[in-house]
Amino acid sequence: MKMKLFPGLKPPSIILTCLIVVLLLWHFSAESSASLRISEFMASNGSIILDQSGKPNDWIEIHNTSSQPIDLSGYFISDKLNEPLKWQIPEGYHQETIVPGGGFIILIADGNPDHGPLHLDFELSKAGESIILTAPNGNTAVDVITFGPQWKDVSYGRSATNPETWVFYLSPSPGNPNQGAKTASYWIAGLYLFYKSYKELFLTFFAFLIILIYISIRLSQVLKKLRRVEEKQTSLIQAVPEIILQLNHKGQVEWLNQPGINFFGENVLGKGCRELFKNAVSSVPIEDFIQDHNSEKLPPDAHFITEFPSHKDELKKIIDWSSNPCILQGSKNGILLVGRDITQQQYNEKRIKDSEKNYRDLFEKTPIGILKVDVQEKILDINQHILDILGASDKEEILQMNLVNLFIPEQFLFINDYKQLTKNQVISEDRECTSQWGKRFWLRYKIFPIFGDSNELKEMIITGEDVTERKEAEGKLQYISLHDSLTGLYNRPFFEEELKRLNTERQYPLSVIIGDVNGLKILNDTFGHLEGDQLLERTAEILQRCCRHEDIISRWGGDEYAIILPQTDHETALQICDRIRNECQIQENILIPISISLGVSTNSLPTQNVQKIITDAEEKMYQEKLIESDHYRRKMLSTFISNLKPKTWHSADLCRLCLWFGMVLNLPYSEEELMYLTDLHDLGKINMDISFLSQAGSLDEDGWKKIKKHPEIGYRIAQAIHQISTIADAIWAHHERWDGAGYPRGLSKENIPLLARIMAIADAYDAMRCGRPYKSPLTKEEAINELLRCSGSQFDPYLVSLFIKNCPIIISEDTSINVKNDQIMGK
Repeated sequence: MKMKLFPGLKPPSIILTCLIVVLLLWHFSAESSASLRISEFMASNGSIILDQSGKPNDWIEIHNTSSQPIDLSGYFISDKLNEPLKWQIPEGYHQETIVPGGGFIILIADGNPDHGPLHLDFELSKAGESIILTAPNGNTAVDVITFGPQWKDVSYGRSATNPETWVFYLSPSPGNPNQGAKTASYWIAGLYLFYKSYKELFLTFFAFLIILIYISIRLSQVLKKLRRVEEKQTSLIQAVPEIILQLNHKGQVEWLNQPGINFFGENVLGKGCRELFKNAVSSVPIEDFIQDHNSEKLPPDAHFITEFPSHKDELKKIIDWSSNPCILQGSKNGILLVGRDITQQQYNEKRIKDSEKNYRDLFEKTPIGILKVDVQEKILDINQHILDILGASDKEEILQMNLVNLFIPEQFLFINDYKQLTKNQVISEDRECTSQWGKRFWLRYKIFPIFGDSNELKEMIITGEDVTERKEAEGKLQYISLHDSLTGLYNRPFFEEELKRLNTERQYPLSVIIGDVNGLKILNDTFGHLEGDQLLERTAEILQRCCRHEDIISRWGGDEYAIILPQTDHETALQICDRIRNECQIQENILIPISISLGVSTNSLPTQNVQKIITDAEEKMYQEKLIESDHYRRKMLSTFISNLKPKTWHSADLCRLCLWFGMVLNLPYSEEELMYLTDLHDLGKINMDISFLSQAGSLDEDGWKKIKKHPEIGYRIAQAIHQISTIADAIWAHHERWDGAGYPRGLSKENIPLLARIMAIADAYDAMRCGRPYKSPLTKEEAINELLRCSGSQFDPYLVSLFIKNCPIIISEDTSINVKNDQIMGK
């Protein structure tokens, strides 16, 4: 008899019930993960929690914020963000791993997981690191905290009032809600520990410091009061700008204030008025004045004027003196003279006239343009410099115009800022203008308001300066600061700022291409940096043609480029890379093939680190560079061979001659290396204009200097390419002679590499038999006789003998040589 699991339910109902159960289980599982969070931890435990052996260990407190118990079994916890699944809490310990609803559980970070299910396989670093709690599915990060340095026995936990904020708890509470004294400052927490350790000493020092501060404050207050009393007494007398002299009845000085000392000098006490005023011209003789004052013939506040001679470039001092009796303790005790300097009054009128003249000269001759206009913008005055700025010549014509009529189109300089002028504020601006006289310029101007007696805006002074050259220079400097000077592309600082700016959800997916130009170092080292610069420029042009207008292309480094592709998925970015590679392949008339290794990375989620896409793109670029390096060098060699053919005139027999020598002498070189030697022994001519070799007659001194360089140039190129580095010495020495009279180093006999000696014989024979544009070919007998003639001087005699007696190519060469002769002589 079959039992029904859900008796009475029809099959569709059973299916619906199962779906609901699955959804509820999924919902509660997701809710349980979201309810767990890291509440508190201690990365430097000294005495808060001890294990069974009494050892303090670091600990992590997990809080269940829901009302239902949650089993931590199967959850992952790690101290490495890049390794979130580092440790999984074991299953089968439900009594220990269940976190009750609203409760806490303590995980011991002691690096000894064998001590129990709540012991982790890592310890926390008090220098700071991260803690990540991951759900059992391994994909969902439940909680992540990254923390800095920690103090001993001070925990780091969520604030009870704001769980999103982490603070230092001075009294940790593992297994309980976070409470007690806390601080968000790392240093305040450290200060608390210091206080806790040295409490009594700290309190004693603090009390002593408070007493010392109190005494200092009180003493300072008393001293300040005393100083204020003295300063008031002194300032009341010394603040008087007039000269004050106290004279006795004999006319001798008993006291004078600071202005008097400044005027008459030091050491005047006790001196008589006759001596003080001996160089002055006085309206009244000073002796008569004092005598009349003593006899009370003069009224109180009597006056007289003295004119003292000037010192250096100063004006003559004119002093107006007033006198009063000096009363001390109710009786007359001398005279009090008060002198007021009226020099400025005497010269005011003259200075005003001079000022008016100076103003007009300054107005007309100043190197800054100046206009004076009224509130209706009617031009009232204008100087010569503003005429020069405008390109105008007739001042009277401009004085009949309004300010707005000076420019095309008509422009108001301050109509929108009229309220600002009425508030006595200066308007300042730079503006690009075109004058009525057709001159285009940048004008930097300021407008200064002038108010009338009733405080109404009456006129305006406008100063103007032509800053066209400065603006152009600023534009050039701004361009230089953002662009690479060689390629004209953006530079790396601009790239990095744009990457930050474009790292927004609106620009996703955001792709980055990193490219590295292949062969640049070889080009720089062998042909010079000028050729390398041309390669970088042509590569930059290719990138600009293959990318879109909105893409950001920059020169990332010496031979590296970086491209930001906003709103571009990975597939589209790969298509752009293919366009770049295809464009590089179709380039013509180039010294070496243009090739660039490319790496692509795409950032599709806001949570992804934008710097990581740079790292990923670089890694992929280097992988491609490593894979393609050998293929690129072979392609470079193929390009060299193609470019050398019009410059060397070698026949196919030259290759067979070298291969025959290699076989007969059992040379330790592969067939490929010998073939490369026949094609590339003149590699140094690759970038050399050798049209002078086609001319009849001997080479001049400049021609010899140029041609003697090509073995060394070829050697440097071969050294840089590992496929032909083994024949580099032969390339360098293939123009050396057996007698030491060759070039470039003057080697002789066996000091010349064997492969170079072979190449010299084979190349010479091929050249004699095939001919050159500047020399007719020789017959086989003539060529052999020439080799014999030069044997022992130019060529290795043993190799010449071996070549003439045994080389089968000499016997069967006639037909091929004749064809080659016709080709060369036809050219």
